[in-house]
Amino acid sequence: MRLLIVAALLTVVSANPLQESPLWDLDYNDGIARTKFMPMAAAAYGFSPEECLNNTFGYGRYEPGVYLNVRCDFAANRCTGFVAASHDDKAIIVSFRGTSGIDQIISVFNGGTFMHKKFDGGGHVSKYIMKAFKALWHGGLKDHFLSFKKKFPEYQVWVTGHNTGGCMASICAATLGYEKLVDEDKLVLMTFGQLRTGNAEYVAAHNKYVGLRLSWPLFKFYFR
Repeated sequence: MRLLIVAALLTVVSANPLQESPLWDLDYNDGIARTKFMPMAAAAYGFSPEECLNNTFGYGRYEPGVYLNVRCDFAANRCTGFVAASHDDKAIIVSFRGTSGIDQIISVFNGGTFMHKKFDGGGHVSKYIMKAFKALWHGGLKDHFLSFKKKFPEYQVWVTGHNTGGCMASICAATLGYEKLVDEDKLVLMTFGQLRTGNAEYVAAHNKYVGLRLSWPLFKFYFR
């Protein structure tokens, strides 16, 4: 399963920096999606993101950051994410892995998607996704992100993920905006195959807090 998902995400990558204009000035750029965000979403599926970071940004041109792997549900499934930084792109990257293995897929869809949890910024989201996000965020990802933000205060913040990782990326970006940890014009969210994450009230709140939102949905999963 993991190999199939990673194979579907991987593409030809380039180490060329984004020099023409700031990312938030662009509505959508397929090259950026394929050569920057998609490799970072795929990198979260590995045991270490450094090979993808090397291939994408070039050796020595990025800050390797921290990779976290934590238990995130009652079935002892693991959720992973990492923080890194690209110096040429002047961007801090936060990436979340999607589901891995049949047990976790069952856990996501066996009621967890239909049970809602309040998002402090407004609306409700999937209880399973919120729990998984908080396990990572409060398990060290937030502290490492804040360390990067303090070290590189002028950098943009790119948040990405695939599948349920895209859902966690959505909540992460909305949290960063709601808690005013990142200025709106420096916050960019791009997800791949993201499931429906929250209700209409969450969507409205999310759109208020996240400046640039781009998604490649493979399918949508609705709840009311």
